[in-house]
Amino acid sequence: FDHLHAGHQVLLTVTAMLARRRLAIGVTGELMLRSKKFGELVESYERRRTNVAALCDFLRPGLRVDFTELADPYGPVIKDADIDVLVLSYETAQAIS
Repeated sequence: FDHLHAGHQVLLTVTAMLARRRLAIGVTGELMLRSKKFGELVESYERRRTNVAALCDFLRPGLRVDFTELADPYGPVIKDADIDVLVLSYETAQAIS
């Protein structure tokens, strides 16, 4: 997430309701923001991570949430064998396909 907007909130809500054991969430890191238009206007990684963590705790208290600071569009999905499902926005799917 480069910032937590209504679309992200919907994705997180559905994902948190469907998750069994844990969520693995990628938050856009500083390296990726360098190439993003207006990246300098985006909140810090820590602030965005904190906002997402607070929403997840509100939606599903006690659900394990693991965060990764994204340095590329793929994040931990290509390395973490425990990830069963990938939930992403249409825009993100277009960007990585």
